[in-house]
Amino acid sequence: MDGTWTIYSYTRITGIGFKTEYPAEGTVTFEDLGNGNLKYTEDFTYKDGTNAIPMNRVGDMTIVGEQSKSFELTFTSPTNSTTQYNTIHVVSKDDLKIEFQENGIGHLFVLQKN
Repeated sequence: MDGTWTIYSYTRITGIGFKTEYPAEGTVTFEDLGNGNLKYTEDFTYKDGTNAIPMNRVGDMTIVGEQSKSFELTFTSPTNSTTQYNTIHVVSKDDLKIEFQENGIGHLFVLQKN
């Protein structure tokens, strides 16, 4: 996973399961720190109608679970928050899906390796 990945699609999921895909441009970067630990960086903008909403966050990520299909993620900047229900879906060596929930909102990214 180490490296910068382009966001192919970004979907938000409400607490009751409604999914909305938003046009998004930018990247997610995973910096391998060893032993399943990564620095996670989001640097993207998504459009909610006519509003462009920037997302620039950094966090600490740890790969856990059987077959490395889940992770723990805590955002440390610009504010602290913890995620839950975190999953990784490897589509191919160059395509990846990650999903997590934060404050009742799900985030689903489809990423392509740069």
